Amino acid sequence: MWATVVFVFLIFITVFFRKNTSPRKTFPSGPISFPLVGNYLNLLFVKYIKMCDQFIEYGKKYSKVFSFTFGSFPGIIITDPKLAKEALCNKVFNGRPKVETVLIGYKGLLRVEELKAEGGLPISTQGRFSLPLLNLLWQTIGGERLEATDDGVLKVLEAIHGGVEPSLVSAYPWFRA
Repeated sequence: MWATVVFVFLIFITVFFRKNTSPRKTFPSGPISFPLVGNYLNLLFVKYIKMCDQFIEYGKKYSKVFSFTFGSFPGIIITDPKLAKEALCNKVFNGRPKVETVLIGYKGLLRVEELKAEGGLPISTQGRFSLPLLNLLWQTIGGERLEATDDGVLKVLEAIHGGVEPSLVSAYPWFRA
């Protein structure tokens, strides 16, 4: 019994060190990741409360572009706004995987003209403010304006209104029911 446990532990350690000592050739450097949990353990013992502050600190330590493993999924973090915009606009980087969570929050200006046009009657704000917000975000990132009748836009709006999945479900898909 103990021999089996020790053997499995040694195989686990060997795989872990082989994976971490020979980094991927196409990935930039980053903090050491652990099997199954990735870099989440690194975030437990940090001096910053917000994850974005820790990413900025990692950006100073490694470079403006570094690798970070979310659970068992490798990712690349870009801490420079100019590089991030270039990466999002460049067609070379279009092969990004589908992310299961959609996190969009906003604080913006309301369209006063549309509210005045209703004459003080109650209105449904569900579709009224989401499309302008989505247009603003996409125009900032992609440099294009979206049409309200586009099927892709409507799917994104449905995802926004449908709610968000917790990030643990995205990092560990086998948690889904």
